[in-house]
Amino acid sequence: MKQGMNSVNRYLWDVLLYACMGCFSYFFLVYYADIPVRLQDRLMTFHTFLAVIVSFCGVGLSMRYINERLLTYYPYFLRNKRMLSAGLIAAAVILLLSNYLLLVSVKALAGVASPFHLQRSGLTVILLVWLVELVIVG
Repeated sequence: MKQGMNSVNRYLWDVLLYACMGCFSYFFLVYYADIPVRLQDRLMTFHTFLAVIVSFCGVGLSMRYINERLLTYYPYFLRNKRMLSAGLIAAAVILLLSNYLLLVSVKALAGVASPFHLQRSGLTVILLVWLVELVIVG
């Protein structure tokens, strides 16, 4: 019973961590990326934060599930540094793509003319948020 509660507590803490990471990412992408100022306040609503939290928790918990499955192969990863490196790089790429897609989605919802185009400020914010997330997840 005690082990089951520890597992539940661990997942609740993970959900809290992913929710905070999502809110942090969203806030910085909206206010410091290349989204026009006139649209920023319109994007800061409860519904958008809820959607961000759900999507980040989905991505985070999916990565956690994959990681738990890969732990069964941990001795193999220790012997094969290439596989370990590939797993870490894959996690980093998933986080970077999540942030890019979040910014593109926000820009599309706001009605920005070319949501896939990144200006220097948008790229800088995505990379800074990504580095913070890598430190947290790592």
